[in-house]
Amino acid sequence: METAKVIPGSVLKKRKRSEEWSLVKKAAETAKKKRSTDRRLIFKRAEQYAKEYDSQVTQLDINVMMSLQESDAKYYTYEIIKSVIAEGVL
Repeated sequence: METAKVIPGSVLKKRKRSEEWSLVKKAAETAKKKRSTDRRLIFKRAEQYAKEYDSQVTQLDINVMMSLQESDAKYYTYEIIKSVIAEGVL
């Protein structure tokens, strides 16, 4: 007949507590990784938006300049730019 080893209650509690802590630690690590990837994605989207905006502004400037060259205007005025935009040069 074998006798079962008796494990003290404090040891059992410590094991249970360490298991719970390891689960919490794993959850915190995965959350940290997710936040990191989300931040990278948000930053890349912002950079892409800025590039698109700059290219649109540059294209608008090119179109306005071409239209002004065609109209022989020597300077920008609000009315000329407004008429260029209204003509659909953009």
